[in-house]
Parts: sequence; structure tokens; C-alpha cells
Amino acid sequence: MTPVGDLGDFGAHRRGESYDLFRSRLRIAMGLDALVGLTLLVAPGLLSDALGSAPGGEVWQRLAGLALLLLVLAQAPAALFPAAARFLALHAILTRLCLAVFLALCAGGFLWLAAAEALLFVVLLRARMAGLRADLDTRP
Repeated sequence: MTPVGDLGDFGAHRRGESYDLFRSRLRIAMGLDALVGLTLLVAPGLLSDALGSAPGGEVWQRLAGLALLLLVLAQAPAALFPAAARFLALHAILTRLCLAVFLALCAGGFLWLAAAEALLFVVLLRARMAGLRADLDTRP
């Protein structure tokens, strides 16, 4: 006999869907960061011209690209195993917030990137909160 409040397979299915939602959105965010990071690493002047920032400073742009790529690698376990890598999932969300604040302080053309990172922060936070809510709903 099934205990009262037990959701059985339905609860596991709902929890899996919410983790899939977070996983897919994190992969999109990681893909965008990897694209920007590779652009900064390979052709640093290309992004600065598009953003309208001052030319020069090629070294810091390459280092920023390398940092973005390392960030993507650090978030890979959270994208692959969001249930097991809870700390890394939280790290992925909070990193977006820090990056958005940093880019907003850079001003100029970086405000577009700051807005994109802030949007990714909200999207990932909502997906993660939905996952946590679904996880709590499956518990008696």
C-alpha cells in the first residue's frame, strides 16, 4: 500500500523535468559565454570594435576570454549533473550576477553584455528555484 502523500513515479518525473529545464538553460548560458570567450581569446579587437570601446588593451581582453572559458569548464559538472552538483549550480547562478555587476561597472558598450548576463542570472535562478520546489514537493 502506498503511504499518503507519496507521489511515486510522478514526483521523480517532475523533479527530472525541472533539472532538465535548469540543465538546458545553463547549457545555453555556457554556450554564449564560450562564444564570447573564444572571440576575446582569438580576435580581441573584434569584440571591442563591436562594443565601441577604446582600441588597445589586447592582453586584458585575451585574459578575459580565457577567464570566461575557464568559467565554462568549471560549470560543466553543474550542466551535466545538476542534482549531484548543487554547489556548482549555485556557483553558476551567482557567477552570472557577479559578471553582470562587473560589466555594468565597465560601462560603455559593456552594458549590453551586463544586461545579457543579468537576464541569464534571472533565467537560471528561476529554473533552479523551480527544481528545488519540485524536489521539495516530492518529499513527504
